[in-house]
Amino acid sequence: MTQPARSLSQRLADARRRLSADTDAWVATADPHTGAPYLVPLSFLWDGGTLLIATPERSPTGRNLLATGLARLGIGPARDLVLIEGVAQAGPVTAGTADAFAAKAGFDPRQLSGYRYFRIRPQRVQAWREAGELAGRDLMRDGHWLIPDPAAPAPGPAAAPSLPNDPFPQLAPVGWVESGLAATGDAPKQADEGAPPARIMFRPEVRDAVSGLRAGDQVVVLTWLHQGDRDVLVTRPRGDPGRPERGVFATRSPDRPNPIGLHTVTITGVGPGTISVDRLEAIDGTPVLDVKPVLGPAEDR
Repeated sequence: MTQPARSLSQRLADARRRLSADTDAWVATADPHTGAPYLVPLSFLWDGGTLLIATPERSPTGRNLLATGLARLGIGPARDLVLIEGVAQAGPVTAGTADAFAAKAGFDPRQLSGYRYFRIRPQRVQAWREAGELAGRDLMRDGHWLIPDPAAPAPGPAAAPSLPNDPFPQLAPVGWVESGLAATGDAPKQADEGAPPARIMFRPEVRDAVSGLRAGDQVVVLTWLHQGDRDVLVTRPRGDPGRPERGVFATRSPDRPNPIGLHTVTITGVGPGTISVDRLEAIDGTPVLDVKPVLGPAEDR
């Protein structure tokens, strides 16, 4: 029997209860090179704003999350579904969070070899039961709830203003780096300190954007340093314990709230959907966000 459609506020309340009470989700990711999908059931812990999962770093899911930072999760049965599209970030968790995850999931990733935690921040949330609720099934778009969240605390007089039109949910990698640098420990601090040549592979749907680039052009490559620690705010430049601490905005550290890499390179070759560059310190599989030409003199622009 088809149930009456719920109000949006009731759907939100039910979805949040499912996020808190359910233990497992179907997690879908995609291979960054081929787009091949991969689906696996994983346990999760909901903290009210993000979902925490754990999976082997070298599993297809782990590799896909590290390369693309994108995931889709299905929670609940087909006739009472919460569907989430989110951005994922690998990183350490506190002991208390790890204990809570282990208690809920029934296993402790800290006791297993090769596991990594991934925190998934929802950007789109949908919830529906049967065909009668397909209309209006969106509860969140672009990381913002479409109706007031009853679980959110009311802002006080000293609350910081919200950021308008947060652009991050609209970002998606346009390609990825192919490099002989397999791990961050292999990479130099900066490109002029021994970085090897590399290639940038572009997704098929953006390959027309490569037209106009030529060998010899200097370009700025913007990357997403997917293995950076987004919780770091203060560091010692170049990891040197002899240097005084500085805020990460005063450094080029890959560990920062938004780990965007900035690389000035020279193109050495252009092929179908790819460019080769002279030197790049980003590791293999690093997502590429954008490529822009280096500006010359004003009269040549």
